[in-house]
Amino acid sequence: MKYLIFTVNNVKCCVDTSFVTEILTDLNITKNIPLDKNLIGFVPLRNKIYPVLSIRRFIDSFFNDSFNMFLLIKDSFLIGIDSVEGIKEVDSILDTAIGEFISIDNELIYVIHIPESL
Repeated sequence: MKYLIFTVNNVKCCVDTSFVTEILTDLNITKNIPLDKNLIGFVPLRNKIYPVLSIRRFIDSFFNDSFNMFLLIKDSFLIGIDSVEGIKEVDSILDTAIGEFISIDNELIYVIHIPESL
């Protein structure tokens, strides 16, 4: 499987590339919508409105919601990220008590799971 490696608050994460529709920059987020603690706003893009989710809120309680890039996931929602490191081929996933990880160059990278039903 191929995974897109990215960082959020200096934490390396990854997502299966089959879920990533597009990598975007310079988006104007409509913020301050108190619907969900992980939802930071919405972005109008190509005649659709996409919700924007923050992984940073899971990682750090002292978060800010300023992102350099966004991943469009399954043409359904955006995830704010800090940077993209690349795409890596991975043979196996390590299942631990605190989540699933991949190991690349002796470094553990957290796997973000996207539900198949989206």
